[in-house]
Amino acid sequence: MCAKIILSALTKLRRPPHCRILICLLTTAWGLFNLFHQNINPSSVEPNPQHQEFKEFKEFRSSYEPLAPHPHAGARYPDGKYGYVADVTAVRIRHFQLLHAWKQQRKNYVREDDDDDALFISHLMKTTFDAEVYNYTCETPVGKGMEGEEGFKLIHKVKIGRRPPLPVVNETVWQITEFRNYKESELRGKLHPIKEQANLSKHRILCALYTYDKHHPTMLQAAVNTWAWKCDGFLAASTLTNETLGAVDLPHLGNETYGNMWQKTRSIWGYIYDNYLEDFDYFWLGGDDFLVYVENLRGIIEDHESNPKDNPENSNEKYIPVFLGQHIPNMGSHYCGGGPGYVLNRVAVKALVTMSLPSCSVETVVSAEDRFISNCFRSIGIPCGSVTDVNGRQRFTGMPPKQLATFRGDSDRFYSNVYRYWGEETGRFKWGLDSVSEQLSGFHMLRYPPFIHRVHALQYPRTCPPDSVVGRALSVSSKKSF
Repeated sequence: MCAKIILSALTKLRRPPHCRILICLLTTAWGLFNLFHQNINPSSVEPNPQHQEFKEFKEFRSSYEPLAPHPHAGARYPDGKYGYVADVTAVRIRHFQLLHAWKQQRKNYVREDDDDDALFISHLMKTTFDAEVYNYTCETPVGKGMEGEEGFKLIHKVKIGRRPPLPVVNETVWQITEFRNYKESELRGKLHPIKEQANLSKHRILCALYTYDKHHPTMLQAAVNTWAWKCDGFLAASTLTNETLGAVDLPHLGNETYGNMWQKTRSIWGYIYDNYLEDFDYFWLGGDDFLVYVENLRGIIEDHESNPKDNPENSNEKYIPVFLGQHIPNMGSHYCGGGPGYVLNRVAVKALVTMSLPSCSVETVVSAEDRFISNCFRSIGIPCGSVTDVNGRQRFTGMPPKQLATFRGDSDRFYSNVYRYWGEETGRFKWGLDSVSEQLSGFHMLRYPPFIHRVHALQYPRTCPPDSVVGRALSVSSKKSF
């Protein structure tokens, strides 16, 4: 203690150069004395974790530098610090909080039979977008918007929340709506016997989409308004964190451009694996221009009979990887098209991240993330499984309603090849309304918020107010599944 006091006093004095040398020697001697006195090996000395400067240094290292090399670098807080782990239930929780508050405001002047849950979406539309979005969605006559008359017929064909479609009977294409006079359970006993399931939502689904910060107030907001809250968990891999919208700033190797979607996808799956693997059973990933019918996505995941080899029951418990999506022909085989998104179970995510991503196209810069992830899965023996229904109709498609309803397989080289391939797979070439399942998972290429809200409103009739143009046209006598 005395030596420390003397040294401290000497350092405060004005001194010639030879005194500075003496002080330096004394300081060094004092340090060595302490080391040997405490029996500490000088080569193994580490900073004291309790020291404030060390704490600040450690926080700097863990906050402003990636947690690990890509694709495990982690996400960033709004201030740029690393280590952010999103609450993927935040969007869902906030939706129901807002819904409850809105109902409380309305309870004194609405009828008890009003469908507040559906109508609430139009309220969100009005409060998050300008009047033009609402007017286009609810005041444009049915069939006169971007959907067209044929597109509306296709939207009307899709049934929300129904069980998987029934098979054809005597080569005649029947729709479940044509058997309204029969009980569905009786029909299934005759035409398509399956085990009755009490709950189609027994699996937990994490929905993830890729976007960027400029799309937050437009495409991402429309997704949050309409469908994101229906998933058990939701996150949007972006360039800026916004918990209200479920957006996560998730850096990746290379620049943030469409031409580098593969590296963005690698980081998305790395982040999901690191933080949410055990919290969910299935994972869907797609773009922000896709409107997801979450109820039908759940039904497709729960349908283990249409494609039992590709989507076996209890696959996670049996350690069987599941990778499902729209089949796109490529080099004599196919890959899972990214337009309508694709589905992985927990086992597949683990296999992808631990067995394939460390060595599969690690530094490749390319936009075709769907083709590359399919190639990486194929390299470990996991093919892209089918999501067609029992009648060979598509449940994942990469088109908007009008194009999907009117395409005959002859006007676009890419899709002509796709449709021919589907025909070869199912044994029957289908186009237009006949090619699409009533259990469709959603529509793609809805590149503006009014398009997403428009198709959603046409699919869920009570979304627009009853006195609006669309509300009057779609008025129904009973509430639709929501």
